[in-house]
Amino acid sequence: MAAAGQQQQNVVEVLDRDSGSDSAYTDDDYRSYASTLTSSVENYQWIGGRRFHAYREGTYNFPNDEEEQDRLDLFHGIFTLRIDGKLHLAPVKEPSK
Repeated sequence: MAAAGQQQQNVVEVLDRDSGSDSAYTDDDYRSYASTLTSSVENYQWIGGRRFHAYREGTYNFPNDEEEQDRLDLFHGIFTLRIDGKLHLAPVKEPSK
């Protein structure tokens, strides 16, 4: 602990982003990962004429096509009407100062 009257000085050192000293990955690694991820995400499965995502297959059981988006939009609209356009129903109090 610093003695009374003395100030402890904190120094923040900024690393050069282009130096590569702060990362084990190169830009090529990032590009390769992003292109692999993009290709796997765009590789849709078609089941019964409906489009399902292929990324993490089976974790979301509903289609992700336009028909499903329309259904979700309708669902959102119904609930928005039901709660009179409010964003939430939880009681929110003014923050104490």
